Amino acid sequence: MSAAAATAVASQVDGVKVVDPVKAWATPGAYPLTSVTYAIADTSEAADARREYAKLLRYAAGSGQDPGEAWGQLPQGYVPLPASFREQTMIAASQLENWVNPTSPPADNGSGPSETPTPSGVPSEGATPSPGTPAPGAPPSATPAAQSQSTLGSPLGIIRFLLIAALIMGLVGGIAGPIMQRFAIRSGRK
Repeated sequence: MSAAAATAVASQVDGVKVVDPVKAWATPGAYPLTSVTYAIADTSEAADARREYAKLLRYAAGSGQDPGEAWGQLPQGYVPLPASFREQTMIAASQLENWVNPTSPPADNGSGPSETPTPSGVPSEGATPSPGTPAPGAPPSATPAAQSQSTLGSPLGIIRFLLIAALIMGLVGGIAGPIMQRFAIRSGRK
């Protein structure tokens, strides 16, 4: 998973990286189904709520990354965050905790509407969505479908369908087994 996380590339959201399974599949020792989960915070929350959330982020990127079975430790199957991801989380926690909401809108200097600066990756109120993010009610972009076609040749495509078939066969067997057993018992009594 660490090897796959090292292959993460920037996404359409500033500051957010994603693991490309095709790139990870081609990387020796990388688990291609590795995923990275990000937290989202609301800067319009009260200062004490932002402070508590920042404390959670600091814990998650700090001692919450210690592997083990005790309460609060990173359980088996999870890999500690790489140092760069921990640092990014700590910076985000500080930005969130120290965020100052504007008290009044900026004065219009006649050059049109202006926006209050926001932390990286957080759109300001009324901001235009990025080209990769569909607007509410807009039809979904065709880009993800085109990107997913590149994985059709990988073994993951075939394995996915084999797993579904195995699950269906197990379900059919789980239902049919007791029914067949009843018929066998009834046939033996007559």
